[in-house]
Amino acid sequence: MSVKGKVYTITGAASGIGLETAKLFASKGAKVSLADIQEKPLQDLEAELKKCGAEVMIRVVDVSKRADVDSWIADTVDHFGKIDGAANLAGVIGKQSSVATIEQIEDEDWDFIMGVNITGLRNCLRAQVPHMNKGGAILNAASVLGLVGAPKQLAYCASKHAIVGMTRSAAKELGPKGIRVNCICPGPVDTPMMRKCFEQRGAAVDYSWLPLGRAAHQKEVPPMIEFLLTDASSFITGNAMPIDASIKVMRGHFIAYNSKLSVRWYGSRVRVRYVRVRLPGASSSGDNIKLDLKSIAYIGESNMTSIDQPLAGKILLITGGASGIGLSVTKQAHDLGTRVLVADIKTTPDFDTFAAGKSNILYVQTDVTRWPDLNKLFDECEKKWNDVPDAYAICAGLFDPPFSNFWQDPEQVHGYMQVDVNVNHPIKLTRLAIKKSLGKGKRASVCIIASVAGISGNMAAPMYCATKHAMVGFVKSLASTEPLTGVKVTTLCPAAVLTPLFDAQKLKQFSVHTDRALTPEACATQLLELLQKRDYPCGSVLEITMTGTRLIPEWGVQPPEGVGLGRNLDEESFMTNMLQPIKEKLDSERAKM
Repeated sequence: MSVKGKVYTITGAASGIGLETAKLFASKGAKVSLADIQEKPLQDLEAELKKCGAEVMIRVVDVSKRADVDSWIADTVDHFGKIDGAANLAGVIGKQSSVATIEQIEDEDWDFIMGVNITGLRNCLRAQVPHMNKGGAILNAASVLGLVGAPKQLAYCASKHAIVGMTRSAAKELGPKGIRVNCICPGPVDTPMMRKCFEQRGAAVDYSWLPLGRAAHQKEVPPMIEFLLTDASSFITGNAMPIDASIKVMRGHFIAYNSKLSVRWYGSRVRVRYVRVRLPGASSSGDNIKLDLKSIAYIGESNMTSIDQPLAGKILLITGGASGIGLSVTKQAHDLGTRVLVADIKTTPDFDTFAAGKSNILYVQTDVTRWPDLNKLFDECEKKWNDVPDAYAICAGLFDPPFSNFWQDPEQVHGYMQVDVNVNHPIKLTRLAIKKSLGKGKRASVCIIASVAGISGNMAAPMYCATKHAMVGFVKSLASTEPLTGVKVTTLCPAAVLTPLFDAQKLKQFSVHTDRALTPEACATQLLELLQKRDYPCGSVLEITMTGTRLIPEWGVQPPEGVGLGRNLDEESFMTNMLQPIKEKLDSERAKM
């Protein structure tokens, strides 16, 4: 499964992905024949590799010219005696950086792109295949834009779609001969070509709209090329392999990225009412979804990357805003000059005292489990301020094991209230926030209070943990949607917080010491940061514990040390307190049998 001792041809080797691929293969003992149209960088690379003892030959080649390619491949076979694999990476984005409307694209630029990207690949395949034996492998370079369309990039998209098609066709033709053919489809990669593209467009280099907030590094692509050109991928052929943290979004859920571009393209030219999107794997029109875009044209006025959204002068809706973390958010937001709409089932003396005489605080009695109550919030907001909220702090939550937890009797009336409050209400309100914001043509930000119980389990509160895991999954699922909706959705996952949710019984059961618990004020401060700062893009899951904060990655996260309380989970008292109520309940049930 190693490249050592094998012979590989690499086009586009003087820069970008081709350069890093040449270095990687040479460092692992491969014999490499490198081609590029840039002579000086190619010579520099040859000198660098030979210093390290690599076996390398170079040729200046214009892949769009058949004679150049044929001569290079013939020389390679003469020099090394064979070809085991080929990385056909040469490609261009266009002399105009491929940015031109259908009416504007010049014949010369069209021919240039097609000549290098399509004809060049054909020339390489035609020359390479006769010299490959069974077990050979070919890797072509397409692009994520070979999987989807993009406005003002007709020629480039067409050429990359063609490469995907050529790859699949060649894979079927060459499979019986034991030769595999695949292509890679990188998203944005920080290469000289991409930087030049931004420069020619007069645009700042900005990748903040991607889930990871950055482009791929050149060195992150060659390992996939190596994999596809070795026996490690011996049963993979005819595939177009995305390479980028966001490509899984762009293929199965590319709606966000692609619709952003589509709206920017059509927003100023065509009146768009909706777009139908075929879901991945859909087999009939009944599997399509219809997205109402009649009020999303405003997206065309911005690039829809994450932005700072300061709350001064804006409207913030807070559920559970009369107590606990929500009350602290109410107070801090008011101090920022924010107009605050507080939704809660009832007020508290602390809230009443603080809100008294403040015209920029509006309280609306709300049962967050009821759709009519949630809709009423927007009606009251329109009456008061003639607008809808700019931000949403979803703080209302239920943590009451004797009332609605798994170990009690969920069959009782309101037994699943915890699900209604902790799951249904945030999802409903987020959906309303998107709908109302689209209707007003405005950006918005949503932050949902989850918990460290949404990251790790807790045997004493399985239903509560399930609801908080649901919120973490919900927010992660929306990570790529901000370009489409204009609404950023994040979540804060605190460890134990000293709020009315923790009475004396629960403080004991969960071994929460007052000197080791978070304050509502600390959580409120962090929640407001999530709402306002571009540093926390859509889909961010931020944990806050006594040991600090950390952004939770999409996969592979470990629970916080000591459940965020700074203690060893093996302490006997901790486990006794945790298990005792469960043991008592189960003993009671056994006694009734």
